[in-house]
Amino acid sequence: MSWKEHSLFSWRWWIGVCLIVIPLRLWIKYRNRESADRFRFAGLFVALASASLDYVGTFFGKWKYDYEDYPAVSNYIPFSFFALPITVMFLLQIKPKMHPFI
Repeated sequence: MSWKEHSLFSWRWWIGVCLIVIPLRLWIKYRNRESADRFRFAGLFVALASASLDYVGTFFGKWKYDYEDYPAVSNYIPFSFFALPITVMFLLQIKPKMHPFI
């Protein structure tokens, strides 16, 4: 059974698509355009840190994904590169004086 027959257009694949499309649309609609560069830098840092830590965790067997939504990579791209960074960017926009480690 190939990936197209097993994973493509399944309910888990659609959840991944929603985790990409919904945060992006919300971010484009509600972002603060004056601080866009600062938010993008923070989002890039969070995305790279999240993907790296996810890769290290799966490599050392701390967790694993039983289901391959995207067979080319071992981590869950919609969460690492879209949902988590955009959430952090929204938090930076809403609470700009918040302590960075919180």
